[in-house]
Amino acid sequence: MSVSLALSLVIPRTLTPMMCAYLLKPESKEHGWLYRFSERGFDSLLNLYEAGLKFVLRHSFITLMVMFGTIALTGYLYVVIPKGFFPQQDTGLIIGQSEAAQDISFQAMQNVSKLCSMPWCGIRPLSRWARRWCGRRTLHAQ
Repeated sequence: MSVSLALSLVIPRTLTPMMCAYLLKPESKEHGWLYRFSERGFDSLLNLYEAGLKFVLRHSFITLMVMFGTIALTGYLYVVIPKGFFPQQDTGLIIGQSEAAQDISFQAMQNVSKLCSMPWCGIRPLSRWARRWCGRRTLHAQ
């Protein structure tokens, strides 16, 4: 670990500047139309950002009130909007899927499906045991 730290200290300060000096040459020719077009777009975005930042800094109290209003609206919507993973009308239906090895026979797969759909798999004290037993014992049944 100390070797990797030493390398991460040395490489950015030696190798990277040397490679940049070797690979990056000064621009000698004029740029193409695509470069000039995209540079104008970037400059206009920069000017728009600068104008927006000046406005916000000039009107700091209004900006602060908008921030507090946004926080209050977020809290209000958190309380008002219904939450939860399950719908309000629970139908009591659980859908499951049983999987087994590729070489399992049809009859053995029927036994796996019947075993995992037994009513005792849904009883809370037995459900952990039932899932383990259904998953381990019967998936390897041939």
